[in-house]
Amino acid sequence: IGCDRSSGLAGICKKRSFEVLLSDCLRLPLKSGSIDAAISIAVIHHLSTPDRRRAAFLEILRILKPGGRCLIYVWAKEQNRNSTKSTYLRFNPNKNHKSGAEGVEEVQKLFHDLALPVHTNRTNFTHSDVLVPWKRQGGGEFLRYYHVFEEEEFIELCKGLENSQVEKIYYDQGNWCTILRKI
Repeated sequence: IGCDRSSGLAGICKKRSFEVLLSDCLRLPLKSGSIDAAISIAVIHHLSTPDRRRAAFLEILRILKPGGRCLIYVWAKEQNRNSTKSTYLRFNPNKNHKSGAEGVEEVQKLFHDLALPVHTNRTNFTHSDVLVPWKRQGGGEFLRYYHVFEEEEFIELCKGLENSQVEKIYYDQGNWCTILRKI
């Protein structure tokens, strides 16, 4: 069963005959202790506070059966690891363009009074909380919030959860990842 807040993404899944529910990651519409395994990829880094991010981890653990496992991926602030650039940095179609993303300067001018910085796509992160320009398929651009996790912050979050055991924490192509087991 898939869960997503986006009706557009849920619609894509339905067209492919997958079971999917529209839901919020902080209030999953599933019974406690009813799931063997869960995967959360590119979700939790969109939550704006440490409390909400922790609550999302706990909500995933809530639906797991005892002994159940979850795999969680979040964006890493560290996009260079062991002298290797992440795919995010390597795939830069505008690498000779100063901004790294078409139109970023215009977006920054429009939203100059925002408290959060607008990130330049396909470049290293300089802040943990950023707005990232996102282009719509039909045209236009909007800003998406991201919290990019630092290594120690992610480890502390994973190890500080009740009723779970960290099986693994690792870095994968610009993401911090964990496998947790509910105890």
